[in-house]
Amino acid sequence: MRFEKNSTDSDTVRFDLTPLVDVVFLLIIFFMVTTTYVYQPTIKINLPGSSQPVSVNRNYITITIDSIGNIFLFERRVDNLDELFTTLRREYEKNSDRIVLVRGDRDTRYENIVNIIDTIKKTGLRRVLIATRSNYGR
Repeated sequence: MRFEKNSTDSDTVRFDLTPLVDVVFLLIIFFMVTTTYVYQPTIKINLPGSSQPVSVNRNYITITIDSIGNIFLFERRVDNLDELFTTLRREYEKNSDRIVLVRGDRDTRYENIVNIIDTIKKTGLRRVLIATRSNYGR
């Protein structure tokens, strides 16, 4: 630290705060780099259980069906299967090898899940996963 004597006021002491600011910024950068984030969908559904663990990748095309049959693509509501088909077809044209993750509420009708999977297959996407809640290790 450097103490300076001010010519106008002889009793004033100044502290150089630059090293303190540097240390604070370094700590912020350290915590930003070392922190890991886990993707958690914001649409709350009750998934059926499974005995096998499944890892969720952020690169998946995520389709969610809630208990009353509403369809969400990338957490944005889709009005009907035609709109879903159009959007999925665009995703297929960008990358035909993408994986589609279907997250269906356990209380939704089975028919809704089958219609979604049929629509996915019509677009040309062939890799489909169905999300479940893991009971693995219990």
